Amino acid sequence: MRIIIITGNKSAGKTTLVGSLISRAEQSNLNFDGIISRAVFDFKGEKTGFESVRLSDKKTELLCHSGLVAKTSTFKYGFSAQAFSLGESFTGDNFPETFFLDEVGILEADNQGWSELLRRLLKSNVKVLVLSLRLSVLDKIIELYQFHNSIVYKIDSENEIAKLTDEISAQISID
Repeated sequence: MRIIIITGNKSAGKTTLVGSLISRAEQSNLNFDGIISRAVFDFKGEKTGFESVRLSDKKTELLCHSGLVAKTSTFKYGFSAQAFSLGESFTGDNFPETFFLDEVGILEADNQGWSELLRRLLKSNVKVLVLSLRLSVLDKIIELYQFHNSIVYKIDSENEIAKLTDEISAQISID
């Protein structure tokens, strides 16, 4: 399995880059699926959380919210256990050749969140796994999930998206 990690600091453009790669994949005949994160904003335009979207059917679940009281939480957000059920549909031979997972973070570094899905992915027939994650958890995620042979792309600003989209598309073999 080829593992591609897109990393960078907060708001560097990781999710935008993953979206650009998915747009290319949609225009090709690549067999892909995955789960992406999408920001949720309040009526004032302030970010209040994130939702997770399964690419194949666009099923959406609230991932986390600043007003959510939950068993799993960080300093800013409460996380909905229901969101992680989006990954349960991926089992056995039900994985595509290429899988996108945006965004792996502090929960997965603590064996929570998408950690079960990550472990199933590592045992699956997936040929290319594309992950996005914050630079602050990069080393911990590589060590915990044994991603030592991964290809890491660091994005510093959204100005690099076009160039990195071309480079990573070649690694994924998107025509």
